[in-house]
Amino acid sequence: MISVFENVYEPSDDTWLLIDALAEANPSGRVGVDLGSGTGVVGLVMLKNMISEVNVFIDINPYAVLNTMYNLYLNMLDHRGLVVQGDVNTPLLKQGVADIVVANPPYLPGEKIEDIVDRALLAGPQGFEAIAEFIKFSSRVLRMNGLLFLVYSSLSNPEVVKNLIVENCFRVLKTWVKHVFFEDIFVVEAVKECM
Repeated sequence: MISVFENVYEPSDDTWLLIDALAEANPSGRVGVDLGSGTGVVGLVMLKNMISEVNVFIDINPYAVLNTMYNLYLNMLDHRGLVVQGDVNTPLLKQGVADIVVANPPYLPGEKIEDIVDRALLAGPQGFEAIAEFIKFSSRVLRMNGLLFLVYSSLSNPEVVKNLIVENCFRVLKTWVKHVFFEDIFVVEAVKECM
C-alpha cells in the first residue's frame, strides 16, 4: 500500500518494470539503496520481499523524501529504512557498503529545469547525463559482486548507457524491455566486477 504525494513522480510503467525485474531476478542482500526513490515503492518491495534487510532511500525532491517516509510508516517498515534528501554526491554511503542498488534516474532528453516534478524526468540534453551519474554512484557504493538494477529508455542513447555500464565495472546479466507509446523502457541487472 502506498500513497502518492503532490509534487512526487507517480509510479508508472518504468517503476512496475523495475519491480517485475526484481521479482524475477530475486536477489538478496543486507543493504539496499533506492536511488531516486520517489514514493519509495521499489525499496518497499525490496524490504517486504526480503531482497534487502535494510534500505537507504535517496531522493533530491523534499516532497519525495516525505512521501517515502510516510509510505515506510504506512507499511510498518520505517525501522528498516533510512531516508535521505540528496543526490549522487550524498556522502552518507561509504565505498562498497551496498549489496543492491535500484535506480530509476531521469532518462528523457531535455534541459533540467526548476520544476521539481520535471526534474524527475529530464536527464540532460542527450538523455543520459543523469544516468551516467547514477551509474558512477552505484559503482562507488556497491561491493564486489553487488547488483545494480537500472532503468533507462530508448530515448536515452542506449549505446552510450551500455558503454557507461561497462566503463564503471559492471557486466550486464539480464535486460528487460517494455514498449510504451513512443519508446522502449529498459531495466538491466548488472553485476559489479571490479573496484
